[in-house]
Amino acid sequence: MSRINVPSVKVIHYADPFCPWSLASEPALRRIKEVYQDRIALEYRMGGAVEEITRWMGEMGLDHEKAIELHRSIIQHTKMPFDVSFITKTRLKSSYPACRAVKAAQLKNEEKGVLYLRRLMDHVLVKAQELTDDAFTKIAKEVGLSSTLVSDMNSAKVKNEFEKDLKAMREDGADFVCAIVVNAQGEKAIVEHAFDSRSLEETIERMVPGLPKYAPCEISEYFEKHKGELIPAREIAVVYGIT
Repeated sequence: MSRINVPSVKVIHYADPFCPWSLASEPALRRIKEVYQDRIALEYRMGGAVEEITRWMGEMGLDHEKAIELHRSIIQHTKMPFDVSFITKTRLKSSYPACRAVKAAQLKNEEKGVLYLRRLMDHVLVKAQELTDDAFTKIAKEVGLSSTLVSDMNSAKVKNEFEKDLKAMREDGADFVCAIVVNAQGEKAIVEHAFDSRSLEETIERMVPGLPKYAPCEISEYFEKHKGELIPAREIAVVYGIT
């Protein structure tokens, strides 16, 4: 009988395809998946950053120029590039449909759901392109998902799963910048900056002492594994520990 590897630790990140902090956390999250492999379970939950853009900008005290300033400061802080004008260029009204699309993808296939999330982030944050129904469907097909995703994302089941994520985020006291590390005993630790790979790894090692680490795959293999994605230099530097 073959041995089934059970992950020793789970890392939870509350994300949103329209959230720059989610994109900024990708290099560190991908690094831990490379170095801990099947000893770690990486779970993306949808946090719904923007229910309605006008209200959100008012609550944040932002206008167009201040939003650009905020996004520039995120790039300066995280070194992860994206289009600082994505809000206007994508005609963002609400990020909730994109979150539901990711939940629909995850319900079909968890791994493809993760790929779908990253492709959506590339589409809206880096390319700064509008997310139309055609775009949702095209990106779904690119990662091997069904073309019915647009109808699925509006189903009662998907909406319910999204609401569960929103509730869990509130209960965890989490935000889009952090990650939550959970060991096999159910003990939790919050890493304030999910984009900080060193803090993330140190927390994992403290929660699960002696957890084996491996070298990341060859860089050429990494690009092949993530073919079709936009892989910035920052991601390679973090995943491979290049200073």
